Amino acid sequence: MNYDSKLVYENAAKKVGDLSFKDTLLYLANERESFIDLLKMQVMNLREIPVIKSTQFIELSLLRIDIKSILFPDNTKAIIKECIHTESYAIRQYKEALNEDFISDSIEFIIDNQLHRIEATLNNIPIFEYELQYQ
Repeated sequence: MNYDSKLVYENAAKKVGDLSFKDTLLYLANERESFIDLLKMQVMNLREIPVIKSTQFIELSLLRIDIKSILFPDNTKAIIKECIHTESYAIRQYKEALNEDFISDSIEFIIDNQLHRIEATLNNIPIFEYELQYQ
């Protein structure tokens, strides 16, 4: 789920012209990378090998960003919409993970913390859009 978000934010950052928004997208990609690293460490602590792959949902999201950036020169709104879709998807995945009975308290704490940070990002996306609109 974090790998998906990381891919979307990195792809989106390549497509936007506004440097401030680009920096925000790259910051979010790096944050998701740190989420991945922390969860990978937890999986390795269980003596398992973490599997990291993208989902079909995100592959479609990446494709939509690419198509919209080709068709529309000012693609900021389309990118913001994809960021909203991505974060909403991640939140659903995190909530499903928290409903699992088998996770340890330490992993539950990490997942819950990351979920709150993703929810905060989702709540701030309209602010990004507003700021970009009035620059």
